[in-house]
Amino acid sequence: MKVIAVIPVKGRLPLLKYTIERLYLRNGIYKVICVGDDDNDRILCESVGAEWVRHKNEPLGAKWNAGFVSARRHKPDACLFVGSSDWLSDNYIPEISKLMDKFDMVGKLDIYYADITVRHGLRGCHWNGYQTERKGESIGCGRVLSKKILEAMRWQPFDPELYNSMDYSMLQNVLALGGKIGILEGDETKTLSISTDQWENKHKYNKDSQDFGVTQIEDVPGFLTEYFPEIFKVFDIKKRKYSVIIPTMWRSEKIMRMIKVYKNSDYIDEVIIIDNDHKRNKIQSGGKVKVLRQRENVFVNPAWNMGVEHAKNNWLIIANDDVVISRLDDLLVEAEKTSYDLIGIDYTNSRSNRMIKISPADKLLWGYGCFMILHKSIYKPIHKQLKIWYGANVIFSRAFNPGMFSGVWVETKMGETVNLGFRNVTDQDEKEWKKIQHTYDYVELTQQEGKFIPYTVNVDNYDKPRTDLLCFSEYDRFKHPERNSRIYFILPHKFLDCDISILVSADVKVKVPYQQLVEEWLGNYDMCLFKHPWRDCVYEELRAAETRIKRPDEIEIIRKQYDHYKEIGVPEHIGTLPETGIIIRRHTPIVMRFCEAWWAEMCRWSYRDQCSFPVVLMDFPDLKVNFIQPQVRENPYTQIIASHLK
Repeated sequence: MKVIAVIPVKGRLPLLKYTIERLYLRNGIYKVICVGDDDNDRILCESVGAEWVRHKNEPLGAKWNAGFVSARRHKPDACLFVGSSDWLSDNYIPEISKLMDKFDMVGKLDIYYADITVRHGLRGCHWNGYQTERKGESIGCGRVLSKKILEAMRWQPFDPELYNSMDYSMLQNVLALGGKIGILEGDETKTLSISTDQWENKHKYNKDSQDFGVTQIEDVPGFLTEYFPEIFKVFDIKKRKYSVIIPTMWRSEKIMRMIKVYKNSDYIDEVIIIDNDHKRNKIQSGGKVKVLRQRENVFVNPAWNMGVEHAKNNWLIIANDDVVISRLDDLLVEAEKTSYDLIGIDYTNSRSNRMIKISPADKLLWGYGCFMILHKSIYKPIHKQLKIWYGANVIFSRAFNPGMFSGVWVETKMGETVNLGFRNVTDQDEKEWKKIQHTYDYVELTQQEGKFIPYTVNVDNYDKPRTDLLCFSEYDRFKHPERNSRIYFILPHKFLDCDISILVSADVKVKVPYQQLVEEWLGNYDMCLFKHPWRDCVYEELRAAETRIKRPDEIEIIRKQYDHYKEIGVPEHIGTLPETGIIIRRHTPIVMRFCEAWWAEMCRWSYRDQCSFPVVLMDFPDLKVNFIQPQVRENPYTQIIASHLK
């Protein structure tokens, strides 16, 4: 079967060379066609025998179609679609060829992911495919379209104006023409998507959770060596190096025993001792050991902050000074095979030497923080008021993918800080934790984007309580509750420590994982929210608001706002009137500036946030906003619920 491969190209040059070569040498592709708009990309592609089609990068639909249109002149039997970071196992095309007589489009349900980053090292997982509404649909990587269906769609499988949802567009276009869809089943054939942080335009590493069909690859190097060995030519994958951080008052003899273990490990090249009682000091700086001597006891969590600040490595071990752990190197070998960015003790299963097991940690267990392996990027300085307790809670809340280990003998004395006479300090920690704990609850994380927090607002008990979301309710500095509520709507960066916030109105229920909203709706945008379902005009919205507001002073403000917008020339039917039932936004400088300008406009005029949004947006032409379709009442991901109590 004569197959043409079409690859949309934008950067990833070190990887792209091997992607093209594999398609020729391992997959038997007749011709590789690359589509892009950069001369450096063109030179690389042509140097390894690919045909170059120049086309601007946006919209993606038109760019991707250009490759298929160019493929037509080669008169192929079928066309393969892959990305520049997608690889196929050697037997992929021969196996898929067996199905092309029966089907017009054939693909795989599942895919493997490999990720090579400074933060995580080498990690990998297997995604079993769509698990919700799109269950049973093939993934986009590795889809093969027959000549028959391509001719029927004039060799344009994508809607040309699209910027996203490309795989879904291809599927719908095939179905609309009566095409038959086939699935290449079994694990004998494999697709691999590769991501990295070593160059721009990196692909996402999809490692959601076990609930969504994702399992971690136990031996990532072994898997890649067997099926995709060229990856080791692209990336220099080295053994991790760790910095160990130990606060101590020299009350335990075990610390000297473990310092010797740490110094003898090939994985550890730095041991940082925070000396909280220098009169008892038993060791000096030298070799791998660095002693940070303190004039007075700074306690545990501040010592951790200090140790992380001084650590030279990206991977850390934070350990109590009275912990003795067996088979340390064996544990670190197993840790490197996983994608966990935080691994603590499963203390209930740590009293015997068995096969080492590292498994997901759904919650923070007792004893978890006695010995933790973590990546520095998830560590943020622990709240200065927390001295001894709850530091592990803070770290756990920042972890993208926490795990816990068992099968290693661990010996430690729990609760020793209380026995040393620090009951008053730990009691104060408990009081402080109750005050700030809510900022660490309800935290979720994307695999690449960073920490995100879904939240809702219920000021003055206007709505029924929500327990499924972080809820803000206590702001009372304004005369009217509407503005006390809106400050949380508009300025989440003032209240939340996260990379992305997701405002969910109290009357909206989200029916899919929040991560799915971030990936599908926010995507590469700065902000996303629904368009207004009925109106596209600021003036019509102001008139409608006037009929719903009862306070005379607010009605007068709306009328002045209307006249002001007329005076400064705000267009009618501006087209960017939103509905603020859900707002997903990045906490980046441009978004924060926009939100603060939006808040200033609301403080000057009406609290009706939808009326001022389009006017402020006019002053931010570089802000990328995605208006979600369909609207909230019709969207399959959302549901309106009865919530109002007033």
